Amino acid sequence: MLLGMSDPWVTAAYLANIAVTAVCVIYGVCFYNSGDDSGEVK
Repeated sequence: MLLGMSDPWVTAAYLANIAVTAVCVIYGVCFYNSGDDSGEVK
């Protein structure tokens, strides 16, 4: 029972949410300011 959640599917969804958030933050940190700065819209 993780954090008072008895259903394993709720726990899996909670952990998946945290994992996806971490991946998005890491991706944003790695690729921040790596784009084209010309200002043109394609």
